[in-house]
Amino acid sequence: MTFSVLLHDPETGETGAAVASKFLAVGALVLHARADSGAVATQALVNVSFGPDGLGLLRDGLPADEVVARLVAGDPSPDRRQLAVLGLDGRAAGYTGPGCMATAQHTTGAGFAAAGNVLAGPGVVDALAAALGAHAAGTPVARTVLAALRAGEAAGGDRRGRQSAAWSSAPAAATAAAPTGSSTCGWTTTRIRCGSWAGCWTCTPSCSTGPTRRTCCRCPANCAARSPRCWRPSPRSRSTPPTTAGCGRLSTPGPAGRTSKSGSYDR
Repeated sequence: MTFSVLLHDPETGETGAAVASKFLAVGALVLHARADSGAVATQALVNVSFGPDGLGLLRDGLPADEVVARLVAGDPSPDRRQLAVLGLDGRAAGYTGPGCMATAQHTTGAGFAAAGNVLAGPGVVDALAAALGAHAAGTPVARTVLAALRAGEAAGGDRRGRQSAAWSSAPAAATAAAPTGSSTCGWTTTRIRCGSWAGCWTCTPSCSTGPTRRTCCRCPANCAARSPRCWRPSPRSRSTPPTTAGCGRLSTPGPAGRTSKSGSYDR
């Protein structure tokens, strides 16, 4: 009943997403995009938690195909789900459950993903992919994703009709975030982007003039599979360098925090 597209521009760092459907207010549930993570589209029988959970896994450094695998594996009813995921590295992945209403399919390419269900035919997703593949690097992502929606509609679109559409755009992520932690003497932590790593920390003695130690890390493998929001404890003594003492879920979201919703909606 819905078709959607995800696109990342390697030159500008912008990520965009768009969706059209027979249902009203489709963008409220299907599209999820963040500058520090990438984009997710969750549709068919929507599992709303796929959006924030998928973005969290992308932000923690998992590639798109592993994000899809983890989300589907943790879903009690995957057969009627449809999912597309796009990371900031341009890699994309998708999933179409066998129970999705025909025509239902997805496709991915370098820097894009497209998916749809209850479509007029397979030509709809082909038209979406052709429009996304024609994106000129450095040009506004919004133009391309909206052009893709028009191409999908011209190819037949949602076979039940059209009632709503939406688009979302996330600019390139900033290179650093504001420090967190104690303002007294001791170690404080700042979450940063470090090369291709999505979740990294730089540790700085707060009474010093500059950083003395910088490390990048992925969350340990034993973290919770869904939205691991990993943390790196840092000792209070400046004489002892930070060490990875564990990994767990933050009890309260920070500035980049999120609240996961749960539930299913047919889109």
